[in-house]
Amino acid sequence: MCDDWEEVAFEATYPVATITYSEKHFPFEVVLQAYSPFIPLDEDKSGLPATIFSIGIKNNTSAVANVVICGWLENKAALHTAATNRVQRVNTVFRDKDHTGVFSTLEKTGFGNRHADKSFDFGTLCIAALGRNAGAVADVSGTKEALFQTTGPETATKSAQQKLIGNVTESLSVSPGDTVERHFVISWHTPNFMIHDGKVLPEADRGRYYDNSFKNAKEVAAYVAGNFKELSSTTLLWKKTWYDSTLPYWFLERTFVNIAALATTTSHRFRSGRYWAWEGVGACEGNCTHVWQYAQAPARIFPAMERDNRERVDLGVSLQENGGIWFRGEYDKRPAIDGQAGRILGCYREHQLSRDHYFLERNWTKIKKATQFILNQDRNNDGMEDTPLENTLDAIWDGEIAWIVGLCIAAVKAAQAMAEEMEDTDFARVCKKYVEAGKKNMEEKLFNGEYFIHRPDAEKGRSTLGSYNTCHIDQVYGQSWIWQVGLERVLDKEKTLSALRALWKYNFKEDVGPYIEKKIKEEDPMHWREKRGW
Repeated sequence: MCDDWEEVAFEATYPVATITYSEKHFPFEVVLQAYSPFIPLDEDKSGLPATIFSIGIKNNTSAVANVVICGWLENKAALHTAATNRVQRVNTVFRDKDHTGVFSTLEKTGFGNRHADKSFDFGTLCIAALGRNAGAVADVSGTKEALFQTTGPETATKSAQQKLIGNVTESLSVSPGDTVERHFVISWHTPNFMIHDGKVLPEADRGRYYDNSFKNAKEVAAYVAGNFKELSSTTLLWKKTWYDSTLPYWFLERTFVNIAALATTTSHRFRSGRYWAWEGVGACEGNCTHVWQYAQAPARIFPAMERDNRERVDLGVSLQENGGIWFRGEYDKRPAIDGQAGRILGCYREHQLSRDHYFLERNWTKIKKATQFILNQDRNNDGMEDTPLENTLDAIWDGEIAWIVGLCIAAVKAAQAMAEEMEDTDFARVCKKYVEAGKKNMEEKLFNGEYFIHRPDAEKGRSTLGSYNTCHIDQVYGQSWIWQVGLERVLDKEKTLSALRALWKYNFKEDVGPYIEKKIKEEDPMHWREKRGW
């Protein structure tokens, strides 16, 4: 055993992290692959509360080597409430035909809170080795060396204030030049999930989806062990497929890694199966339409998830009689115009990614109503949305704003395509008229010869906040969305290319540090001086 590694290399190929440990005086090469199961088109198996650790060891010596792989996990069930609720933590060793491990649970006490099991963090943990010959110890708390015990108590109970650490070990022999691989899993189960006090959401949505299939972390570990070959091979196959490309590695990484937000506390799946997300962890709740409508990867990787979001949330709890879609579900009962447009485009995308027409047929009346809401925001009937409404900039601007105008044109274009499929010829004609007028007027009135701008309100002028003649980052976003759903252009190609060149010219900075320092100095000279310690 070495106290530290001379070199640790981390390769981020989501969903798999590959970590290589090197030490020139250490006779082995050690490679760890860590991942949670991630299987495109299968959101249930991709949502398992478990992480797999596959450890490969190569023997670089000329003799047979005896190796012990050890993993340990502290019982941190009810991390926040165990002490105040006066519950005890319990570790129990278990052995099954294909895995061995330590099950970490909680135990009520006579003087504790009898409702402790209702706490938001009440639950269980498990660490297991996927193999027949592994060992396990219920408590190896104490010194660092104790973590590597191969024998010890089968059960252990401690108060919440004490450390309780269980371990699993696997002993093996490695022939000269050979590589062996062993697999471990850490699983968890906290069923009492709620947002804030839980009262805003209906009863069916309180709790976690995985609680429908597993009643504790031990059951999760057993499922992973029993289905390891499929879960592991399919996850690794996706990683290999995605990164085996002629596209640059950095491009592949940057275009896909953000989907990791689905596997963090940004995103949740309620007991009812409904998907729900923060705008940012702990801030701005409720599948914010004006933020999440930018995301494309979830719909391509887990299309059933996004169909459910459109149907159950946007066209369900959020859709109002006037066609407006609440932009944070139950949490903010206002529409956001960009979120509204993005969700209509999303409905068309979800229809395209369906195996049949039932999604569109079931929801067309509601999609049509939501589209009519956008049409109604064009006060002078020129195809350019001009009603001041909430949007992702968190400021309600007046006038005709290129990026919002273009996004609304794109949404109505998508609605036109859906209306044509549904043989709703009258509404298709209304949508077509809006799109044609909007395209013509946006190109004539919002293009300044180089890029698209924000035209001030005719009465208020530039007295209110806006981007006006500046080069706004999202100015051709509507055209970008149109490419996502394969429809004909809504903006002239040359004008679009000119706008994109302008973005590169005016908006791209290799290093934003000097710009930020300049702005700080201009806006608050004393703060800038104090920041430098002057």
